[in-house]
Amino acid sequence: MTIEEKIKECELNKTFDAHINDPDMSNCYVVDETYNYLRKGIKTKLGDFFNNLFVIKPYSYHLKHKYGIKVKGKKNLKGIKNAIFTSNHVDIFDCLVIRRSLRKKLRIIAAPFNNQKGRFGNWMRSGGMMPLSDNYGGMKKFNEAVKYYLEHKTSILIYPEGSMWPMYKKPRPHKVGAYHYAVKYDKPIVPLFITFDEKNHFTLNILKPIYRNKDLDSNTQKEDLKNRVMDELIKLYEATYETKYDLM
Repeated sequence: MTIEEKIKECELNKTFDAHINDPDMSNCYVVDETYNYLRKGIKTKLGDFFNNLFVIKPYSYHLKHKYGIKVKGKKNLKGIKNAIFTSNHVDIFDCLVIRRSLRKKLRIIAAPFNNQKGRFGNWMRSGGMMPLSDNYGGMKKFNEAVKYYLEHKTSILIYPEGSMWPMYKKPRPHKVGAYHYAVKYDKPIVPLFITFDEKNHFTLNILKPIYRNKDLDSNTQKEDLKNRVMDELIKLYEATYETKYDLM
């Protein structure tokens, strides 16, 4: 089954968070309470420094030209010290596109199967990946790290659709996780949305920050934030592609 056929099947089944490519855990480290979310230790810090200098930054520059990346809405970052960024996930390396374009301290939330062994996994960890965990101890450390970063002027990137659909144009329904952290730590949501032209060149759209409504209870605040973000993404989608939004 092709990627297009798998996506069509997921659309019909309304499984919008399904993984198009089955995750492979055979080459991954388990993410548990020992995971170094804060990147402590001299060896780790030196490795991160050199990986960023000689691998991640040059490759990000290469991607900029490969995808003909344009950025719209940088003015919307004015006055934002740090935030929860949300984005559609349309390419395995779109996190590097975002990281380079925002030019902010950034940690990137990823599924556990991204915590791979070998060089590629090392590069991802150096690039700011924060894998989720499948166990209580690991998620406790993960949540402590999110709190630490948000309190230390570092932003968090979350893909609230829950999976990557290659080159998929429509906004998919969001999970509530990003909005939970925005409400809990009183941080704005800055929605990002990647659109494509006829040559599949990327435009990273940075939308205006959206703040929680403190007059609502916390659970309603999360839903309200999510709904307002989705409204803005749908407007952008319809304006960009000149078509009515419809998830079948």
